[in-house]
Parts: sequence; structure tokens; C-alpha cells
Amino acid sequence: MESLGIGVVSGIVTSALIFLFQIIYLRIIRPWYDERVYKDTEIEGRWKIVYEGVEDLTEEVAELKRNAHHVTGTITVLKGPDAGRTYSLVGEFKNSLLTVNYCAVDKLALDRGAFVLQVTKNGYGFSGQCSYYHDSHAIVSRTANWTRLGS
Repeated sequence: MESLGIGVVSGIVTSALIFLFQIIYLRIIRPWYDERVYKDTEIEGRWKIVYEGVEDLTEEVAELKRNAHHVTGTITVLKGPDAGRTYSLVGEFKNSLLTVNYCAVDKLALDRGAFVLQVTKNGYGFSGQCSYYHDSHAIVSRTANWTRLGS
């Protein structure tokens, strides 16, 4: 009976060690390695967002951070019907394509959407589509252009 107890305890300890090593690999080693071999465009920084057809009605700025291909950041609305709102975004950047999902930081708001953008202007712009939930209870798609700020 004693050997059964030792076997169970050693199995639990082994499982815990494997789980710990998996967490270390996924959170520390793999991101470190991915960052070392990253060869894509540097997209970090501030970007002005313009939507075709409503250029003068809205003004939005995106702040992007990147770790290897993983992208996070915020979108701040400076002008327009949603002025003052902030959205968090998460996505990835691979092979000159930026795909991100965003949602309102305010947990009571339903605002959310997605961008699929391609690098333009030799790394100083993005062009593509944005699909989002509109107040009219519909999904709307709009052409979006991003321009790098401060460069």
C-alpha cells in the first residue's frame, strides 16, 4: 500500500513539473525566441485611422505594441460621435497583414469589431477593411486607411 501512495505522489509531482515547464516555455522561452527571429515590418507606435466616406467626421488614433507576431494596443476616438471612447485591441501581424479584433474598454458598451489591413507606403501605412457592430443593430464594413504618426 505504501508503494501505491509513493506512485501516486510521484505522478502528481511529475504532472506539476510538466505543467510548470509548459508555462515557462509558452510565456518566456517561446516569446523570447519568436522576438529574436522576427523579420517583419516594425509596426509599433501611433497610427491615425481614416475611414473612407467619413474622413471629416471622425478622428481616431491607434497605439500598437508588438511582441514577435502578437499585437496589442488601444484605439482612442478623438473626434466624432464616439469621442472620448477607448478600445483595446489584440491580434497578429504576419506576412504584411495585420488582423486585429477590438472592443470597448467600457464593459457596458457593445462596441466591437475587426480590422484586416495590408502594409502600404513602404511600412508607413495600412489599407484594408473594418467590420464593426453599429448602433442600428447591424454589422457594417468600411474601408480603413492607417497612417503612421510621428515619423
